[in-house]
Amino acid sequence: MTATVTVDMDVGGTFADGFFTHDQHTAGVKVDTTPHDLTLCFWACLEAGADALGFARVAAMLASTAVIRFATTIGTNAILQGKGPQIGMLVSQGYEQSLYGDAATSPLVGRFVSSDLIMPVRIGSDGAPDEAATRAALKELLNLGARHLVIALHGSGQDDRLETEVAGIVRRYFPTHFLGSMPLVMSSAVRPRLDDFSRTNVAVLNAYLHRDLAAALYRAEDRLRDEGYGRPLLVTQSSGGAARVAKTRAIDTYNSGPVAGLFGCAEFARRYSLHRALTVDVGGTSTDIGVVEGGSPRYRFQSQISGIPVDLPFFEVDSIACGGGSIARPTDNGTVNVGPDSAGAVPGPVAYGLGGAQPTVTDAYLVLGYLDPAFFLGGQRRLDGAAAERAIRKELAEPLGLSVEDAALAVVAEVVRLIRRAVESTAAPEGVSGAAIFAFGGGGGLIAAALGQALGATVWLFESGAVLNAFGSSQMDVVHTYERSMGSSIDATTAGLVQTVLEDFEARAVRDMRGEGFGGQPISYLVELEVESVDGGARLIQTEHGGDWQDTAHRAIADGVDGRATALRMRASVGVPHAPIMPRESSEAGADVAPRGTRRIVLPSGPVEAPVYDRRTLASGQVISGPALVEASDTTILVPDDFQLAVDIYGNASITTPNEAKPDAARLRARLERPAPGAPSAA
Repeated sequence: MTATVTVDMDVGGTFADGFFTHDQHTAGVKVDTTPHDLTLCFWACLEAGADALGFARVAAMLASTAVIRFATTIGTNAILQGKGPQIGMLVSQGYEQSLYGDAATSPLVGRFVSSDLIMPVRIGSDGAPDEAATRAALKELLNLGARHLVIALHGSGQDDRLETEVAGIVRRYFPTHFLGSMPLVMSSAVRPRLDDFSRTNVAVLNAYLHRDLAAALYRAEDRLRDEGYGRPLLVTQSSGGAARVAKTRAIDTYNSGPVAGLFGCAEFARRYSLHRALTVDVGGTSTDIGVVEGGSPRYRFQSQISGIPVDLPFFEVDSIACGGGSIARPTDNGTVNVGPDSAGAVPGPVAYGLGGAQPTVTDAYLVLGYLDPAFFLGGQRRLDGAAAERAIRKELAEPLGLSVEDAALAVVAEVVRLIRRAVESTAAPEGVSGAAIFAFGGGGGLIAAALGQALGATVWLFESGAVLNAFGSSQMDVVHTYERSMGSSIDATTAGLVQTVLEDFEARAVRDMRGEGFGGQPISYLVELEVESVDGGARLIQTEHGGDWQDTAHRAIADGVDGRATALRMRASVGVPHAPIMPRESSEAGADVAPRGTRRIVLPSGPVEAPVYDRRTLASGQVISGPALVEASDTTILVPDDFQLAVDIYGNASITTPNEAKPDAARLRARLERPAPGAPSAA
């Protein structure tokens, strides 16, 4: 049987999104995240996708599935909300608080690891770790509640002998049956870099994310095998590709869902010939912001995670704890505060009726009429508008001396303010001027117009916008990254060393790709050389491999002469099926679409009876003037007074702001019905 189905999934803190394709058919689905066991929502999403594609059972769909890619923001949300295991550390004596940084106290201490859970490793006169002292330190960590152990010793990026010996002591005296499932990790194994500070940061953050994520991924893969799926489960990574579970570190998944969304945005930016787009993914727990320039996501080879330097190559995404589930509270100065804590999927917003008592952004949207209580998630859940109203009245309106509706408007205004500030920060130093805004995620359509007005930009909304991270995952290939610290000046001998290392990387890549089932397919290689200039500046030299490693090595170092090579990296990739992007049929010239009804909504200008349109009925070229609502099963678009929404050839939409000159409807339809250069024509 020919495998023609692609499955892509993005599991967030509130919803699990799926994007499924079968031949030329596509389907986006949303189910509740099950934080106590991610395997449940993983399978529920597969069931919803199978049903949407017309398969009677998940097993039947899996039999025709070519690839399953899994992205998640679980790690992002854990760090944003400070929810991770107790980490114990064994470090070199004298570095217990600095953790090898310049400051007296590391930024990790107090946030990701408690100061009393960091113990020194004593080195004997023979240069080996003191076994008795190491055992005593480990016992103390266990007694204090450590549930994950990190060994990070000075100099281990160059020589991991001491870390290996300490790990051996731990395993000899505290075997698996004693430690149970408490993971143990050496910093040199997680991040083989010379810099002790950055390497230790990466190891601790990896430990902070590892436990729950690893358990969920392996359970999901086991379930797939039980159902007869013979290919590996691929995990989307923040470095811009996917790899099987066994080849994925927990930290590789940090922001992997939003990074996947960047790849989806990049695909549309290329089709629309947009030089610069700012991406805004409004989810249930967080809002993630990125930049696409020249058709590619912005890349950062020296990164930070929540303010912690990690020296990891990431596609750039900034996250703020603001989404549909964010809790709203009054402040002492008479304003509204939104987040950073979230009601999540359980108990969720008050309107869910699952025990939530504090009002959220979703409750505010419901009170303002922006959400249909009977059509939430296409009718999968009925929302309790009266409960949302009571919560906003008690927790916000009465303390602030406002009406319920004004309190709800204040919540929405604060959401827009927070997201606008985050977009402007991410857009620096170039700024917002001249950039398009891509708003997506389940909540993107509700703030799109206000955000566009605040930033003075046109906002684009995608037909698959509510599940755009999952769609973006469908545009990714299998990628493995290999890295080695260099720490040497570039001279006549460097090319030979680089060539030797690259040839070793190639052998590992061929072996790893074969292990993933891609042994017979061509592998593409991108070489990255990090170079430190004589003036202290850092830059990244990227070189495509043309088939001759000697030539590749010489080209890689040619631009780095007189500098110092600090790291050599190779990205090996194999192409896997991508989801198609098909144009839609156009509406007849001058044709209008009838709303399916009206609903009272409250705008800053006051209440109004607004028409409600079904997103599925909007054809290419159609224009909707506000005030109006456009509803799909997984998202809602708010079109306020004086705004205009236009649907294009791909079923995507743009919202123009009041201060933009709007062409007449006929000219706008003509512009939108022209595919971008190189795009496929409608069948």
